[in-house]
Amino acid sequence: MAAADRARARDHDRWSRSSPTRRGGSRRTKHVEAFDERARRPLNRRLKQRSGLHAVERAPMRVTGPLVELVGRDVERALLDASVRDGGRRLVTIRGVAGVGKTCLVRHHAASQPRAVLCDVTRAADTRDLCAAVARELGVGASIGVSRLGEVLARRGTISLVLDGAERIVDRLTRTLGAWLDAAPALRILVTSQVRLELPGERVIVLEPLAPHDAATLFRARAHDARGRALPDDPDTERAIAAIVRALDGIPSDLERIAARTVALTPVELATRLDELADVRALDRAWSLASPEAHRALEACALFEGELTLAAADAIRSGWSSSAITLQELCDRSLVRARDHADGTSYALYASVRRGARARLASRRGAARVRARFEEGVLALASSADADLDAPGAVAALARHRGDLERIAREACDAETRARAVLPLASLAALQGGIEDTWALLDAALAGSLEDTLHARLRHARARLARRMGRPRDALADFEAASALAGTSDLAPRIATDWAGLMRHLGRRDEARALYQRALDAYAARGDARGRGRTLSSLATMTHEHGDLEGARVLYEEAVAALVATNDRLALAMARQNLGLLEQESGDLDAAEQTFRRALDAHRALGNRRFEAISELDLACLELERGRPRDALDGLARAQAIARASGDRREVGLAAATSGACHAMAGALAAAERAFAIARRELRDVDEPALRLALEVHELHGDLAEADRARIARDARRSAELLASIDARIDEAERARATGDEVRFALRVLRAERARWVARARSATVARDGTWFTPPGHAPVSLAPRPVLASILRALVAQHLRRADVPLANEAVVRAGWPAERTLTRASRNRLHVAIATLRKLGLDAHLVSQGEGYLLERVAVHDPALE
Repeated sequence: MAAADRARARDHDRWSRSSPTRRGGSRRTKHVEAFDERARRPLNRRLKQRSGLHAVERAPMRVTGPLVELVGRDVERALLDASVRDGGRRLVTIRGVAGVGKTCLVRHHAASQPRAVLCDVTRAADTRDLCAAVARELGVGASIGVSRLGEVLARRGTISLVLDGAERIVDRLTRTLGAWLDAAPALRILVTSQVRLELPGERVIVLEPLAPHDAATLFRARAHDARGRALPDDPDTERAIAAIVRALDGIPSDLERIAARTVALTPVELATRLDELADVRALDRAWSLASPEAHRALEACALFEGELTLAAADAIRSGWSSSAITLQELCDRSLVRARDHADGTSYALYASVRRGARARLASRRGAARVRARFEEGVLALASSADADLDAPGAVAALARHRGDLERIAREACDAETRARAVLPLASLAALQGGIEDTWALLDAALAGSLEDTLHARLRHARARLARRMGRPRDALADFEAASALAGTSDLAPRIATDWAGLMRHLGRRDEARALYQRALDAYAARGDARGRGRTLSSLATMTHEHGDLEGARVLYEEAVAALVATNDRLALAMARQNLGLLEQESGDLDAAEQTFRRALDAHRALGNRRFEAISELDLACLELERGRPRDALDGLARAQAIARASGDRREVGLAAATSGACHAMAGALAAAERAFAIARRELRDVDEPALRLALEVHELHGDLAEADRARIARDARRSAELLASIDARIDEAERARATGDEVRFALRVLRAERARWVARARSATVARDGTWFTPPGHAPVSLAPRPVLASILRALVAQHLRRADVPLANEAVVRAGWPAERTLTRASRNRLHVAIATLRKLGLDAHLVSQGEGYLLERVAVHDPALE
C-alpha cells in the first residue's frame, strides 16, 4: 500500500508539471489546483504519520520581549550574552531563589536572539511532559520522543532553546539534554532552575537579589505602574522604601507584589505591616525538592536573625546528621546562599525563605523543642566568645548573633536565660556600640529573680556601660552592689579592677590604688597571670596620669610580660598603646607613631571599635604635637565618627575638643567654636575633672587666635590683655590638683602654639592669596591695586607652604606675575628685579630672600582669609 501511494504521488506530480493548463493561468487552472491540493492532503497525512511527524515543521519565531523593563541586571545580562556567544558554552543554567528574576532575564535575552525558542516547563513532571512542551513551541507533534526531537533540533541549525522553570525535572534533564546536545551540534540550551543540573560543560550563573539602589528603583517603578503616579520623594518615604528593600532582601517578585499595594497603603504604612502581608507560599516549590533532613535544618536555621556559620549550625543541630552536607544541599536548592569572608564562610537565608520556614515550624509539633535547642546553642556560642574576646573571630561571632541574643533576651521564658543572653550583648556594646539598647535589656534582666553570681555579673556589666555613657554615679552604685554580691568569687577581682578605673577617672586615686591592690592580691592567690597583667596595665595608666613616667614604664613592662605569656591580645594591644603615650610624652614622636599604628591594627583585627577610635585619636594628637593641625583634623574626624558609633561619649568629647584646638590654630574660629560646643555637650555629664580641665586648655587656642587677630589689626592693648589671661590660666592649669595625660598633652600643645605666636609677632604676616601683608610692628599693606605684585607674592606663599627651604625659581616667579612670558628674557629679568625691589620697599625687605636662581620667604606667618 505504501509503495502504491508513493507511485500514485509521483505520477500525479509528473502529470501536473506537464499539463498545459498549469501554464495557462485560466480560471479552470485555479480550480484544478485546488482539487489537486484536496486530493493530496490524505496522502501527505499518511506519509508524515509513517515518518514520525504530525504536522509540517515551522521555523522558530523571534520571542516576544517581556512587557516590563529589566532593572539592575546589566552585569548578569552581559555575562549571559558572553556565555552563549559564538565559541561560548552550549549549556547555561541561571540559578537562583524563587522570584529573583530568572524568567525576566531569560525572556529579555531570548527576545534579542534571532533564533530562540522559549519553553515554559514549570508544570512538567517527567520527560514526556518536557518533550511535549518543547514540541509545541517547535511546531511539531505533541507525542514526539526525545530522539525525534533531537533530529528536529539538528535540522533547525543554530538555535537557542530556553527551558524556563526546570527545577522539578532536574533528575530527568541529564539524559535528555545530553541526547539533544549530541544530536544537534549547533544547539544551545539555556535553563532556569533553583537547582544546578550538574551536567558536564554546564556554566552556572547565580542570580543574586537586586542591590539596594536597584531594588528601590524597581519598587518605585512598579508602584508608579500600579498607582498611575509616582511616589513622593520625601525623606520618610525614602526611609520606608529602604526598610522594605532590606526586609524583602531585594527579591524582585516580592518587591513587585508589595509595590502593587501602594494603591491603598503608603510605603510608610507598608513598612510596618510587612509580616502580615508576607507571602509564605514562595517556599513551596523549593521545599518539595529538598530532603527531610534539609527540611528540619532549614526550619531550625530560619530562627537565626542574620547569617550563620557552620559552627552555629552544629550548635543547634537536631534532626540532621551532618551540617556541612545539609547546608550544601540547601545552597544547591537556592534556599541558602553562601558568602565568603576572611574568617570563613557564612550562610544567609533569603527573607522569603526564612518567613516560610518559620511558618512551617510554627505549624508542626515539636516547635518548642527546636526553639529551646536553638536558644541553648546560641547562648553556648556567645558565652564562649565572651569568655575569650581576644580569640580570632570572637567579636565578629558576637556581632553576628547580636539579633539572636536580643530576641532571646526579650522573649525567653525564664529570667536566667534572658540574663545569659544580655551578658555577651553588654560586652559587645562596650566594644562596638549600641549601649542604650543594651542598657534597657540589662534593666529588664535585673528585674527578674536571679542567683547572686549571675546578679553580680549583670550589675558589673551595667556599671561598665554606665562609665561609657558618662553616668559615674550609676556606675558607682552598680560596682558597689556587684562587689557585695560577688563576695570572694572569681568575679570579685575583675569588679575591683574596673571599679578602680572609675575611681581613677574621678580623681580619687587613693581609693583606686587600694582597689587595684585588692585585685592584684586576689589574682596572685589564684595564680591568674592574665588577670594580674590586666590589673598591672591599669595601675600603670594611673601612675602615668599622675606624672611618674619611670614608674609607669616599669609597670607597663611587667604587665606586657604577663599578657604576652598568657596570649591576651586584647589587653596587650591596650597596654602597648599606653606605652606609646609614654613615648610621646618623652618626646620620641616617631616611636610613638609606630606603637600607635601597631595598636590600631590590633584593635581593628579584634573588632575593638572603642579602642580603634582611641588609637585614631592618639595618632591625630601626634600630628597636632608636631605642629600640623590640618593633618590632625582628618584623624580626629575618623576618631569622632568611630567613637560616636560605639557610644563612647568620653572619646567623642575629647576628639571634638582637640578638633576645636586644631581649627583655632588654623585661624578658623567659627569652626573651632562649633567643635568646642560639641565637646562641652558630650562631656557635660562625664564627671571627670581632668577631661573638663583639658577642654578648658584647648579652648585657650581660641583666645590665642583672637590675640593674633588683634596683633594683625595693630590693637596692641587687646592683644596684650588676651595673652596675659592665657598665661595666667596656663599657670592655673599646671597647679591644678586634677591632672592627667590629657591635660599634660593639652598644655604641651598650647605652650608650643604660644611660642609660635611670639615668633609670628616678630614675623611678617602674609595673606595666603597674596592680597596683603603686615610687616612686624607696621600697618597692613594692601596689594589689591597692584595685581602683578599680588600674583608674585601668592606664588611665593604657595612655595613656602610646600617647601619653605626651597626657593621659587626665577622663571616661575616671572610666569606668576606675567603669565604670557614663556622665556626669561632680559626685559622680563628687569621687570622681576623691579617687582622684588618694590615688595622689599613696601616692608618685606628682611623676609624676601634671594637664594641661587630664585626667591623664598623667611620668618613669615601665613594667614588664610578663607578660614575667617
